[in-house]
Amino acid sequence: MSDTTQGGDTAQGGDAIGQGSGAEPGREPARELWADLFVERLSPEVRAGLAPRQLAEIRRVARDVAPGQHPVDLRFNLPFLGPLFGGKGVYGVLLAGTERRGPARRQQDRMMRRRPRSSARQANAQVLAVGFSLMALFFMVLLGLTHAG
Repeated sequence: MSDTTQGGDTAQGGDAIGQGSGAEPGREPARELWADLFVERLSPEVRAGLAPRQLAEIRRVARDVAPGQHPVDLRFNLPFLGPLFGGKGVYGVLLAGTERRGPARRQQDRMMRRRPRSSARQANAQVLAVGFSLMALFFMVLLGLTHAG
């Protein structure tokens, strides 16, 4: 199965993938689009084997997990950093808003994004290395300024 979708795909049996999206009252168009894109990623064989009730439930769950709006949503490209990352495009995202996740969801997120914690000794060594590097840079600049004139 590939990550790309083909325009105009329909599940066998005549159900259009985008069925139910758009003008339904009380439904957010962005969440409907999310559900459409989610269902499109299913292989045609799997979609064909789904009963309408199963497909509707998959679409409902996809709508429920669709990302929401944030008061601060800044997305930007940093093309000048591309050469540092093997010529690939680099981007940044800053999202901010009120915390809406419950304690169980925050715990799940911590488990999924867990990073190994560095020891205090390792952190101290890093701080010392940065400090010495900054001091060496300062002396190099000072030396360059004194010899420049």
